[in-house]
Amino acid sequence: MNSDSTRIQILVVEDEAVLALDLAELLELEGYAVVGPAADGPQALALFRQHRVDLLLCDIRLQGPWD
Repeated sequence: MNSDSTRIQILVVEDEAVLALDLAELLELEGYAVVGPAADGPQALALFRQHRVDLLLCDIRLQGPWD
């Protein structure tokens, strides 16, 4: 398995915890490195700034201030 520094990094933004964790688990099983999941826009932005993100998967209707 590749190290996190060489795997594609995917930021998951989803406010439904069960769905977010299931999606993260599936992505990791396929060999991707998952950043998050983030439950809202501010949390997603913070994670994006902290990590090298190659792809962002985002719910189109998030709870919180930045829907």
